[in-house]
Amino acid sequence: MEDVGNILVLNTHLQAGRSRRATRARAHQVDELLSLVAMAEEPVLMFGDFNLYEDLVDDRASVGRITAAGLVDA
Repeated sequence: MEDVGNILVLNTHLQAGRSRRATRARAHQVDELLSLVAMAEEPVLMFGDFNLYEDLVDDRASVGRITAAGLVDA
């Protein structure tokens, strides 16, 4: 097996719930994660329970920020 070097592994469990407070908390948590991604010099593997609801505008915006950071759903 070939050594691929270092990777940054981020495991998360974002705030659950559909309330405005929960949605704002998730958006903040996504911003915190993306700040780590932006500082990373190595490849990033981010996984976990994102608790993002596709019918909530703020959660769709969070998905957009995640995608804009170059992360993809696998």
